This record gives sequence, C-alpha cells and structure tokens, in this order.
Amino acid sequence: MLKKQAKRQKKQGKKLKNPPTTGGKLTSKVGGGITKFAKVTAVIGGALGALGGLGIKVGAEFEAGMSEVKAISQATAEEMEKLTDKAKEMGAETKFSASESAEAFKYMAQAGWEPQEMLDGIAGVMSLAAASGEELALTSDIVTDSLTAFDYKQKMLHILRTC
Repeated sequence: MLKKQAKRQKKQGKKLKNPPTTGGKLTSKVGGGITKFAKVTAVIGGALGALGGLGIKVGAEFEAGMSEVKAISQATAEEMEKLTDKAKEMGAETKFSASESAEAFKYMAQAGWEPQEMLDGIAGVMSLAAASGEELALTSDIVTDSLTAFDYKQKMLHILRTC
C-alpha cells in the first residue's frame, strides 16, 4: 500500500515539474503580462509606502519640535499657532524645512526670546544660515546666544527683520 502511494506521489511530482503547455502563445503572453503588472505594482506600492512612512516621520519630528518650543517658551496657544504657521511658511518658502524652523525656534526660546521676537527674527536667522552654509539650528543657537549675552537683542532684531 505504501509503495503504491509513493509511486502515485512520484508521478504527480513529475507532472508538476513539467506542466503541459496547452494554450500556446496566448497563455504565455497573458501570463507574462500579469507577471510584469505584478512586479510594477509591487514596486509602485513599495515606493508609495516608503513615501508615506517618510511623511509620517517628518510630520512627527515637526510636531515634537514644536512641542519643545512650547515647553521652553511657555507660549500661549495663540502664540504657538503663529509660530507653527510661521515654521510651515518658512519650510514652504525657503530651503529649510518646517522641522528645521522648529529647531531654530527652540534655540531662540532657550535664549529667552519671546514668541514675537522669534517670529520677527526667524527670516534673518535663515538668511544668515543660508549665506554661511551652516545648519539653521546651529546658526540660530549662535546668533541668539550671542545677542542675548551682549544684550543686543533689540538692536539686532531690527537688523534681522530687514534681512
């Protein structure tokens, strides 16, 4: 009995290894087209998934950065809305991202700048960062610390507003 079953399985295995080619050219063209379609769909799906994941990560980084700004600056809800809108605006209009703007705001807040001073100074700090080729956060840290340390904040804010 076991020998008969083994023979049957062996025959079936051979059949599966060498399937009949009935259907001719039409079957192979349809099968080839489906295979290509599946590959293209997989590649597109993977790319879209990666972009979606990146978008979520970038959005999460921005929100985390703005949360830090709120915690450090003690800005009101209205001030945070203005800062958030400004960071998004700068992210859309400059070479720096909204997340980088949030990080620059964080350094401004750490230096004791008020939310309105941050709003007024961000464009100038961005101009300095772009001109120097340095990262926005580093430029913001250097500028805000220096201005605050030498109590030049009000004078330099006027200059930064005009940049």
